[in-house]
Amino acid sequence: MVALGVTMSDEDYTATLKAALPSLYSTTLISIATIWELTGNTIPSSMVIRFTLDEYEQRVKEKAIQEEFEAMFAQVAVSRGFKRA
Repeated sequence: MVALGVTMSDEDYTATLKAALPSLYSTTLISIATIWELTGNTIPSSMVIRFTLDEYEQRVKEKAIQEEFEAMFAQVAVSRGFKRA
């Protein structure tokens, strides 16, 4: 937007970020809405970005753990003579 010469308030940028998040991030959006409702303060875009990145990093970690578990399970199954269907 800046490259196009368009300026945007932080509040508008925050709204744009929230609208752009896929439903996968509904937990993040609920957290942000809760903070806003409890404090009555506008949520800065930096907080939306931080919450979103935190959730993304958590999802990456969980996926890695899940993949490690599945690999370990497959290894145990093979060692016991089970075959994949």
